[in-house]
This record gives sequence, structure tokens and C-alpha cells, in this order.
Amino acid sequence: PGAAALQAAPLADGTPLWHLLARELAACNARVGGGVVGAVVGATRPEVVDEARRLLPHAPLLLPGVGAQGGSVDSLAAPGTDAPTSLVAVARSLLPSARSTIEEFRFAVDRGATLAAGSLARVGARSSVG
Repeated sequence: PGAAALQAAPLADGTPLWHLLARELAACNARVGGGVVGAVVGATRPEVVDEARRLLPHAPLLLPGVGAQGGSVDSLAAPGTDAPTSLVAVARSLLPSARSTIEEFRFAVDRGATLAAGSLARVGARSSVG
């Protein structure tokens, strides 16, 4: 949550700083070929993910924050959109408690990965229809 203090800081024209960075990344992508330069955008703010996709239409996005941090896979792609390549990071949700055995840890990781994969597959199927 504290990232907004810097990233959303308004420029002279009132737009947030991260928009300037997105425009620079988009320009770089245009120079070197779309999909080479990407950005990290927190999945906890789906409206910002949507805005980043609008500003960076050809950039791959790393989307951390799904699961324990409050981000939802289902909110990351609207049905019928042609979103750029995204890598959804689900990490904290996979961590078991400090007292977990190796088997409990493996089970937690396997279960978390299976749930995340299922959610991503549903979103991908919805997004590709249209």
C-alpha cells in the first residue's frame, strides 16, 4: 500500500508518476519490438492492472499479489479482452505455517498451485471468448 506514495505522486499535469513510466516503457517497446519490455503491476488493484494494459498494450506484465495479499485471478482479465501476456505470481499463498512438516509444505504448495492453475484456466477461457 505504501508504494502509492511514490508511484501515484502527481506530475505537473496531474497524472500519476507511473503513467510517465508506462509511456516511456511503451515507447521503448515500440523501438525494440512489442513484448520485449514489461512492467510489474500489483494484482491487488485490478483497476490499475486494466489501466496499465491500456497504457502498455504490447508489454508483458508481471502481476504479483494474488492470493494471500488480496489479489484475485478472476479480477485480472475481463471477458472478451485481448490482454497482453501476463505472468501471475502466486507466492505468499503457497507458504505453509512455520510449524509445517515437509509433507505439509509439499501439500500446501501443490494445493495452492492447483487452485491457482484452475483459476487462471477459467479466466483464460473467458478472456479468449468474444
